[in-house]
Amino acid sequence: MITLTPMAADKLEKIMAEKGLADHALRVFVSGGGCSGLSYGMTFAEGPETGDQEFEANGLKVIVDPGSFHYLAGVEIDYVDSLMGGGFRIRYIFIDDT
Repeated sequence: MITLTPMAADKLEKIMAEKGLADHALRVFVSGGGCSGLSYGMTFAEGPETGDQEFEANGLKVIVDPGSFHYLAGVEIDYVDSLMGGGFRIRYIFIDDT
């Protein structure tokens, strides 16, 4: 399951409204390896494709393709605004169930 922080959800909602994509979903994906390992990405989609997982996170529709879902389980998407500029940060959240 992917989670969005309130800051990330707010920023994404603003971006979607500015671009006229209020009815779209956030697509989160992983792309291919190479020397630097996996790359994480986000885009907007009109809806799910065959086999996609679709759920809601902090009020936004989120879509993940079947190949990326395993790699994104337990990921949190945050938006960080600093003096050096702002941006989205994807990180794993480990939960100890013991």
